[in-house]
Amino acid sequence: MDALLKLRIDMVQAEISHLLGFMFVFIFLFIHRIINEWELGLIILKINLLLNIHLILIQQQTKRWIDRNTDKINSYLYSDKLTR
Repeated sequence: MDALLKLRIDMVQAEISHLLGFMFVFIFLFIHRIINEWELGLIILKINLLLNIHLILIQQQTKRWIDRNTDKINSYLYSDKLTR
């Protein structure tokens, strides 16, 4: 059970890291837009979206699964310990 909670905390930290990376690329895109190199910035933004959004969505789905099943796992673990 502790492993699931640690995994959930690690996933939140990974989401924050992906968000920071996305913001860095967005700032990079904004600078390229100011310099009038918007084509390169747009290509980089699309690649960044494809690579980061997919990972964030998978992490969100896994976190929801952990949240939904934590109570079930707890009740199973504690009832199993009581019957031994």
